[in-house]
Amino acid sequence: MSLKPFRRLLSLTPRLFINHFWSILTSILLLSFLSVWITSSDQDDNKCTYSILNDFWNNNAESLKEFGWVSRKPQKKILIVAYMRSGSTFTGSIIQSHPDVFYIFEPLHALHRYKINSKRYRSTTFLLDGPREIDDVSSSDEMIQLVLESYFACDFLNLDLKTLQDRFPFLTHRHAAFSECVKANPGMIGVTQCLDTLYQHCSSAKASAIKTIRTSMFVARNMLLNDPNLKIIYLVRDPRAITLSRLKLKRKEPHMSAYNKTAINLCKHMLEDLNVWITLKQEYPTQVLGLKYEDLATNPFEVSRKLFKFVELDFDVNVESFIRNITHSDRDDKCITCTHRKNSSLASQKWRNDIHAIGAMAVDKLCEQVNSMLGYKPITDPIQLFEFKFKLSYNKEF
Repeated sequence: MSLKPFRRLLSLTPRLFINHFWSILTSILLLSFLSVWITSSDQDDNKCTYSILNDFWNNNAESLKEFGWVSRKPQKKILIVAYMRSGSTFTGSIIQSHPDVFYIFEPLHALHRYKINSKRYRSTTFLLDGPREIDDVSSSDEMIQLVLESYFACDFLNLDLKTLQDRFPFLTHRHAAFSECVKANPGMIGVTQCLDTLYQHCSSAKASAIKTIRTSMFVARNMLLNDPNLKIIYLVRDPRAITLSRLKLKRKEPHMSAYNKTAINLCKHMLEDLNVWITLKQEYPTQVLGLKYEDLATNPFEVSRKLFKFVELDFDVNVESFIRNITHSDRDDKCITCTHRKNSSLASQKWRNDIHAIGAMAVDKLCEQVNSMLGYKPITDPIQLFEFKFKLSYNKEF
């Protein structure tokens, strides 16, 4: 952990030093006790627990801030809003390959697993603010925005314990030191001790980038309202490809009912986002960019240069080398969750050989409005699926 907080203490007068020292020490001891007690009793949903902890945090938050860090915001902020199985990991990996980027992978994973949209009582514990109830969709959106903005600001003390303990956001090799530290030091105090490594990386970066499939364009719009340095990349993919890819994750031969259910949920979500996106394009034309995964996979260098120009970062040799590696890899394309491909263009179209024609046409019908807005062509003859010369997408910006 950084020695800065301790140097701050040593600069105080003896009397103030003693007062601050005992205040912080008492807070740490109480935190240790409460962290162990919460874990052992498993009473996150208990309102009595919430009340007791809330009182503790209200009385000790100021003292604990002496033990923390000052948030520092990187100049550039990049938010990739996407959907599950839309090529978002591939896209995010290209952005994170830049040496000056602090990259967070799916920071909302822990909150999603914690069922933040559940109607029944929920609470989660924040490092400085203590327990907080999450009991409706409004609270969910507020929580999502808080997590995203806290990562962008390197303000990790504003995050909840479950988010910081989740290994998902820190899967890249650059976060290995933090991940290993958290694994070796469980609990609230342990996590706090590990934050300095994360903070140093974040605060020294020229840009912060977040890739998420767990937020809506409505939340992204709220973030744009207050931050002129934020840029949003809206990643989409052919709904037929997304639908099949999601079904294949279940490792079973999908029935028509599965195609219908998956496509209905997907395109309902996409249509809601697109309706907000139209307004964002008009109000923030220089801060938002629509991207089709198929375009990136087919022309990775050309489209990546466009991406880096949009986020105002150099397209350097590190990025170029990385793109060449992941788009012309020796790895087996049968791995459906990998980013490295022998041929990224062919990989992005492989679904056309695997999907049932009737299933594809069902998705076309259910996603007709989305396809029209994004420029994806409907299937009129099953043979069109297997003839790769027949393009399923118009050259249409959205």
